[in-house]
Amino acid sequence: MSRLPSAELRVTLARGLLVGGHCYGPLHPADNIVANSVWYAAAFPLRPEDRIEADVICAQGTDRAARRSLDGLLACLLHVCPAFSPADALWQLCRSRADLRVATASARCARPSLLRTAEPEVVRAAFQVAAEAARHPDPAAFALFASSVLPCVERDVARLLVGKRGGLSSLDVDRLSKLLVPHPLPDELASCR
Repeated sequence: MSRLPSAELRVTLARGLLVGGHCYGPLHPADNIVANSVWYAAAFPLRPEDRIEADVICAQGTDRAARRSLDGLLACLLHVCPAFSPADALWQLCRSRADLRVATASARCARPSLLRTAEPEVVRAAFQVAAEAARHPDPAAFALFASSVLPCVERDVARLLVGKRGGLSSLDVDRLSKLLVPHPLPDELASCR
């Protein structure tokens, strides 16, 4: 949250963070939170008349987002590794510091790129299950984004986020929005709007 510019967080990104800013996805968990928050705010913007300025984001909202992120992480890992018990999945997530790439690779004795190299339908289904468990407002759109759009721009997104460990500027958020919500939108994603 501290990496997001406060002006955007107050006006446009608070909703994206609390509703769609979960830590599951194909990136590092902290990068997933930022990317998912920016994507949700850009893909499903509020109408100008519905915008309110949020001076404070309460602990209850962030606790709920964290719990839903954990629910999504568990569901995704259990989907990809169906032989696991929930306790096994939670153990893998603890060992991997909530990084799905690492947890999945460790569970399957594979390389961390497994989520990238698996069949697109498998990855999409795993992210759909994660989004449903996390009560994402649009699981199908998220699954499409995380399995189709984000992998295509992953290097650029990671480069932008890694280069800005201290915090993003408003210009960085604009760049990130343009990367994450391409124009024109793919037909499947456009139908989700």
